[in-house]
Amino acid sequence: SMLGTFEYMSPEQKRGEDADARSDLYAVGVMAYRLLTGRNIGPKLPSRIDRELVEGWDDFVEQALEEDPAERLSDAAAGLGLLAEIGKQLLAAAKASQAKAEERAAEERERAEGARKQREAAAARKREQEQQREAEAAAKVPPPAPPMRKSGSGKKWVVGLLVFAGVIGYAMWQSSQGPGTTGGTRPSQPPAQPVVQPPRTQPAATAQPAAPVAQRPVTPSGERGPVAGQNWTSPATGMEFVWIAQMNMWVGKFEVTNGEYRKKEPRHDSKSYENHSLNGDRQPVVHVNFDDAKAYAEWLTQQDRSALGGVRYRLPSEQEWVTYAQCGDGRAYPWGNNWPPRSGQAGNYHGQEGAGNWGKISGYNDGFPVTAPVDRLWRNPWGLHGVGGNVWEACASDSSGGSFGAWRGASWCNLSRGALRVSNRGGGGGSGRGDYSGFRLVLSR
Repeated sequence: SMLGTFEYMSPEQKRGEDADARSDLYAVGVMAYRLLTGRNIGPKLPSRIDRELVEGWDDFVEQALEEDPAERLSDAAAGLGLLAEIGKQLLAAAKASQAKAEERAAEERERAEGARKQREAAAARKREQEQQREAEAAAKVPPPAPPMRKSGSGKKWVVGLLVFAGVIGYAMWQSSQGPGTTGGTRPSQPPAQPVVQPPRTQPAATAQPAAPVAQRPVTPSGERGPVAGQNWTSPATGMEFVWIAQMNMWVGKFEVTNGEYRKKEPRHDSKSYENHSLNGDRQPVVHVNFDDAKAYAEWLTQQDRSALGGVRYRLPSEQEWVTYAQCGDGRAYPWGNNWPPRSGQAGNYHGQEGAGNWGKISGYNDGFPVTAPVDRLWRNPWGLHGVGGNVWEACASDSSGGSFGAWRGASWCNLSRGALRVSNRGGGGGSGRGDYSGFRLVLSR
């Protein structure tokens, strides 16, 4: 019989295999995850749930929860070694936090001193302006008029004023009659000549070439639809699919984008992360779960039903995802077998450019702090972009596409070696929605 609390059992115990010290360390990893995050184990690393946790906790939890016992912590001493490293990180983080606080305090004091000097300078300028206005106002006051001397006769002054006014009035009347005239009206001004604008010539209309009419492929049996050996484009959305001969099916060239998803759900918002938008039309859709992705595949099948000719869109199974991630050579990571990945030759992961204050892949930079436009991602040998990284892809348990299997491929916010392996399965169920969860479609009969 199987003894123990099921949710704390290691994968080998659940399969009824022999257990050893590494099985106990798996249970320690489960307890550590729950104590650190308050949640059951899932695809998000502890530091992604609680930003105050140091990245050493991610390494401890991931190594304790490795699916394969051979890759798990070998014994308790190895776990204690990781805990010692976490202690060093905590001490370094505390010192960095103290230094940052002291730096902020110094900056605040400097800002306060600068503001005080600005206020004093403004007050001095105001006093100078007031003094200048007072001086200008004093300069404009006219001196007092001298006292008038009494005239011998007021009548003489009035008569002189009347004569002067008469002379001025006659002169003004004469000037109003125009030069060389003694009466009549003034000659009118010559009429203004109209300004003639040169005629504006209209450019000759250029003939636009007619858009080519896409011809729908026809199968050998005469049935209209995708043709084996040829790539396919969805008539309804423009979504591209690559024919993979090794799988005898078509696989989405890119992860499903916001623009493609909004053809079904016009109001969908993929939101943003730390002021970095996740909602661009060519960025992969996020904040969707397995059921959302499954419903989209069914909707798109209905939209293209007259063109599909017996095939349908669906979510890939886990095994299918592994096949097109490994490209037939059994590679450990989507980009190959080397660790760490090299910039420009792997997917969109949490490298040095990543948004967020948790750990980053040392020496790696993919150029995108959050999700990247799907057509700007690394392409694998089978011609598929973004397999591994960008977003976790929802996968079904089998090729029917009907029930949830796991999240595969890691995302823009993952950095640990275990999470980026092809063999890694993101748990937590298929009902959650987050800024890292999306999907890719396949097309098969």
